[in-house]
Amino acid sequence: MRDINEWVFSGDGGTTDNWNKQNGLWTETNEKTYWDMMEIVPPAVMKNGDCFMVGEASTHDEKGFPVYTVFIKINDRYFAKDDSVNGYNFYKYVLQIKNQFKME
Repeated sequence: MRDINEWVFSGDGGTTDNWNKQNGLWTETNEKTYWDMMEIVPPAVMKNGDCFMVGEASTHDEKGFPVYTVFIKINDRYFAKDDSVNGYNFYKYVLQIKNQFKME
């Protein structure tokens, strides 16, 4: 199992690995990384309070849309995932995380 204190972007099960595998999985991270990413550059997208896309794209999807890392806080836990800007949907993210991590 991945340690939430590992760098969220790299390694097996990191956001980059999950994007490259197109598996749609989220990576659990910690509060420090969440805030570091929030404050490094202004978010590209920020809606619904505790969910944002880091302000610098990491790549582009097959349709040419920029891909950003999404960070979200749910029940005092922190998660990240790379997603296309046109896929940003807070409610979808919450459902995905609750299903993946078996949260209520």
